[in-house]
Amino acid sequence: MENRIKVILIAIIGMFVINSAYADNQEIFKTANKHYKAGNYENAIELYSKILKTGEHSAELYFNIGNANYKTANYPKAILYYEKAKLLSPSDDDINLNLRIANQKIVDKIPVIEPFFLYSWVMSQVNMFDSTAWAMAFLVHLSIVIIALALKMFAVTPWKKRLYFGIACLFGLMALIGISSAITRLDIENAKDTAIVMTPVVDMKSGLDPTAETSFVLHEGTKVKILDTKDNWFKVKISDGREAWIPAKDVEVI
Repeated sequence: MENRIKVILIAIIGMFVINSAYADNQEIFKTANKHYKAGNYENAIELYSKILKTGEHSAELYFNIGNANYKTANYPKAILYYEKAKLLSPSDDDINLNLRIANQKIVDKIPVIEPFFLYSWVMSQVNMFDSTAWAMAFLVHLSIVIIALALKMFAVTPWKKRLYFGIACLFGLMALIGISSAITRLDIENAKDTAIVMTPVVDMKSGLDPTAETSFVLHEGTKVKILDTKDNWFKVKISDGREAWIPAKDVEVI
């Protein structure tokens, strides 16, 4: 009995602490926004970063940090946080627009190898929502399937049985789409396999050695895909398909 009381008390205290921290972050966020509107961008960045250190993350928070960094002409940091915001809200027009504008400010203009059109279309549909929204859609569709099957069991006439079975099949398919999209989006959100170059100029090496041959050069703000990690080096690929090694210290993972 005493153990149960302790567990309940700990849970209550934990909820109080979480709610208190959330309320504090909301106040900090409002203050940071006031600094941003007043043009005090460094102060805004400091306060936004303070919220991040509490473990709170959101597309809006990342977007605001990106905007503040853009205003200070720190374009690599702006791109980094716009990309973080895009992971959580891939279809947000403001995020995508500001990311495109920030990318126009960097040196490297690397052509993109477009994937197969069908894959691009499927991913565009998946990226319409984040993993939480897709999971909610799955639960709603699954509930409809269960209700339809229950109604089919109690239906008397054949046409009603067929109707409810058809509804169950339709929403069953939609539930499968929902859960597969949720899993795909969750993988994307948690992948940590992309990064932004933060060093002004980086020699991309053919091997894991500063003395290795330079394959090509990248500049700050360029996005890379991480393929492998060894001895504080990342093997990366850029959007035109070229691959090389870069010291881990020269990039920040999205």
